[in-house]
Amino acid sequence: MDDFTLRLTLPAEPEAVYEAVLNADQWWSRHVDLKDQGGEVMTFRFPSADFHVTVRIEALDPGRHVEWVCLDAKHPRSAGYANPRDWVGTRMHFDVETAQAGQTHLVFTHVGLTPQLESHEACAEGWNHYVGKSLKALVESGRGEPFDDGPQAA
Repeated sequence: MDDFTLRLTLPAEPEAVYEAVLNADQWWSRHVDLKDQGGEVMTFRFPSADFHVTVRIEALDPGRHVEWVCLDAKHPRSAGYANPRDWVGTRMHFDVETAQAGQTHLVFTHVGLTPQLESHEACAEGWNHYVGKSLKALVESGRGEPFDDGPQAA
């Protein structure tokens, strides 16, 4: 399968990496709506980019694994995609693995984000920034670079 995968080695213990993943408002988007619908449901908004994604937490294995399933998403109309909701049903896996003392491997896989999707290139670029740079910065310095273009969602 050609799912998008990003592998990082981070200078932190697995528990710290896991906790950083859980705090997606500090590395992905500050515009987050949280709902509890039989499982944790979160909508991440990127207002000026005209993009949003709603995920449900499917699995939590403390210190080891986080999995989200996409319930809804919409790419900007300006992208011109035939299917602006191509993320629906895809899954995002964050696998945390001990590397060596003081280091942890994070393997992020967006299952279903394959080169066949129109949004693949733009989304791969986004994940490279938000996971590869912002989440990495959150782990390394305590400060990520989440999307933030105004007041946070209530």
